[in-house]
Amino acid sequence: MSKAHMRSSLNVGPLKRQLEQFEHLPDERTVAALDATLAAAFDVTQEFVHKDTGQLAASGRVSSWHYGSEWGGRITYGGAAAYYAQWEFSREGHHPFDDDPALHAFEQHFEEVVRDALDH
Repeated sequence: MSKAHMRSSLNVGPLKRQLEQFEHLPDERTVAALDATLAAAFDVTQEFVHKDTGQLAASGRVSSWHYGSEWGGRITYGGAAAYYAQWEFSREGHHPFDDDPALHAFEQHFEEVVRDALDH
């Protein structure tokens, strides 16, 4: 009776070394670039917010966090200063936040910041 044997090996050393290059990310430069991109996106949202009373625009906030290898950012509107924000964003009609190319362009800007960090 004959037997068939198959043997394979994989050297993950080069891949491991390549991944180790990115352990320090996001670094301070990358966090600053991500925060700047978030702030620019906030400025675009300010252009779209209804300004009947000014409360909704004034309630806008930008926040970001960086912990270890994670960065996150958030743009929020509403709260006690503009409690009606939830109804404003859920009402019928056009909302530029949904489909405005200027705002969605920031998705690409965030990707560019990350690509730049990986290239350096």
